[in-house]
Amino acid sequence: MKNIWFFGDSFTRGDGCIPENESEYYDNYPKLRDKLWTDIISEKYSMIQNNLGERGCSSDWIINTIVDNLYKIKKGDVVIFSDTRPSRYLIPRVQDNEIHCFSPGQESIWDWHIKNRKDTSKPKEWEDMKKTLIDYTWYFQENYSKLWEEYYLERFKNLKKYFDSIGVTNYFWSYKLWYEKQLKIELISDITHIHNEHFSWKGHREFSSYLLEQLNITKSNTLI
Repeated sequence: MKNIWFFGDSFTRGDGCIPENESEYYDNYPKLRDKLWTDIISEKYSMIQNNLGERGCSSDWIINTIVDNLYKIKKGDVVIFSDTRPSRYLIPRVQDNEIHCFSPGQESIWDWHIKNRKDTSKPKEWEDMKKTLIDYTWYFQENYSKLWEEYYLERFKNLKKYFDSIGVTNYFWSYKLWYEKQLKIELISDITHIHNEHFSWKGHREFSSYLLEQLNITKSNTLI
């Protein structure tokens, strides 16, 4: 069997509809449980699923993950990939000295990093780092979101060209489909009291129908 590859953020990963800590929708609505959109498409094409979506990740992270797996992707495979909000970016993770993604509105996560840091000798320095991070996010990310978006789209276009050149069917879809609600897709928050803006299980079925329709238009598609 050939492989089908999915690269993206939490909307590719299936957040809210998979068993994990703090998955209130999954835990409290067992009768609604169904397949993720990646499951539906994989089964439709009878291909082995490789879902490498990552919660809260940046476009840099997605691109790096694709590059890390290029040697595994062969002619006859299918690749479905997306970008994400351009204001997300990579930073060193304080508590374990690893590279991690940071997203606007995650100041509480930075506080957690500070609380769990190994070096407790420089509290003011750590608070200064937090302020620097927040200032950078506002002045150089949020204020230039259009420029960053164009930059990342060019990177994804080049990846698409590469997949086309080696005979890999591929499809790129934009994060704007969920972030700007360009598609009418049911979200968890639409049908429950839970504050979760990810797809419900019905939303996964709706999104899979949309993607399957797009994939059937031509052999290699893109929304870019």
